[in-house]
Amino acid sequence: MNKSNQIFILSIVLLLFRSITSFALDIHGYVSQGFLSSNQYNYLADTDGGTFQFNEMGINFVERASDDAFVGMQISARDLGEIGNDEPYIDWAVADWRITDIIGIRFGILKIPVGFYNETRDIDMLRTCVLLPSGVYLELFRDAWNGMKGFGTYGAYTHPFLGNFDYQCAVGTGEINDDSATAKMFNSVLDDSVLNVRKFQVDKMLTWGVQWHIPFYQLRLGNTFFFTDWNNIADFTIELPAIDEIPIISPGNHPLFPDGHPGFSGCDPININQEFPINVRKLESYTLSASIQLHDITFSSEYFHLQFKSTAYLPEFTYANDTLTDLDSYGGTTKSETKIEGYYFSATRRITDMIELGFYYSWITNDAFDKQGKQAEKEPGNHDYSKWLRDYCLSSLVEVTDQWTFKIEGHLMDGHSFLFIADNPPIEEIVIPEGVKPSNVSPHDAAYPDRFWFMIAAKVTFSF
Repeated sequence: MNKSNQIFILSIVLLLFRSITSFALDIHGYVSQGFLSSNQYNYLADTDGGTFQFNEMGINFVERASDDAFVGMQISARDLGEIGNDEPYIDWAVADWRITDIIGIRFGILKIPVGFYNETRDIDMLRTCVLLPSGVYLELFRDAWNGMKGFGTYGAYTHPFLGNFDYQCAVGTGEINDDSATAKMFNSVLDDSVLNVRKFQVDKMLTWGVQWHIPFYQLRLGNTFFFTDWNNIADFTIELPAIDEIPIISPGNHPLFPDGHPGFSGCDPININQEFPINVRKLESYTLSASIQLHDITFSSEYFHLQFKSTAYLPEFTYANDTLTDLDSYGGTTKSETKIEGYYFSATRRITDMIELGFYYSWITNDAFDKQGKQAEKEPGNHDYSKWLRDYCLSSLVEVTDQWTFKIEGHLMDGHSFLFIADNPPIEEIVIPEGVKPSNVSPHDAAYPDRFWFMIAAKVTFSF
């Protein structure tokens, strides 16, 4: 029995349980349908030309044993281009007991605190925008930090003058599917036709989140953090032909070697198809968050940091390992370090009882070691703006009723960090401008010729 059928049967059992028992089982849920369209590049989905492959749905069941204890779960499904495809999954499933105001315990599949909105990102009415700022809430990382299996504690302390202080922490492990957005991002970043990263095995995971609600101008400060290790398996597939022997050639005796050639003994073909491990160690991420309300306008800002080290143990082989050719040995142990940074500033205001307007500026880089792209622009065919994505977003929320919401927003994008050639293949024939050396032209020029581009996002949601 596959996972989808298991979840469907579990939902039916819960509904039957409610109908034949006296327990008060609360059932709520949501269904949303969105639309994404960009004028040039594909971002998150096939947005160039528009797509309706952007929807979410979920249903949750909560049973309260008392005012201080409950059990519950939520079954969700979503579609974002190639990601999700409406495959149902357990979003959260938790048993919770609040012992006192200062301490409570919970266990099961817990939501991971990332910034202000990750735990509630599926509740549309809690924010104005359709797409959360990518400077902190990358959609491609959503499945990696959606939830964790483990045990946690939480609590709150209230002071009449200092306000409320909330905390939560948890330990456990996570789960990342082979066809997830995270897997897609890893393979797209590698951009290597001979590698395919799969079998994401998440080791231990530690998370915490704190928020301080200060009773002045509704000031709120927050910090979240998580730490984990990953063990991955990747496929290594390569086929290289044999190279024939090259005899000794004297200068002036061959048109391809006008200066002569000392000769080459040749080499056998290479055909490798095997697995190899990739270890991701010390993956650390934290956010710093703040919001304040001034003159009916809520201002918010968050900073995001993600850093990890990875070690790949590729199969080693030698192919034409000779100083007289351009080919060399391949494989072996390789180490790398990745550092991603981002932030955003936002402002929202309720115009009427039904309408709310918002604006945010978001910035993120896929390489914080070269955040200005100074090193990237030195590479043939690359640009400095390939290292960042700046997003200027103007959004509006209409609460049609207590259950129906509609949102629409426009994005002016600057840069193409986190856009991938897999989604934006270059044109088959690259036209080389006059006076430009072919060696200075790469597929990136054809895939990302323009720095600025536009996108529109819309979404309608029904909650019950």
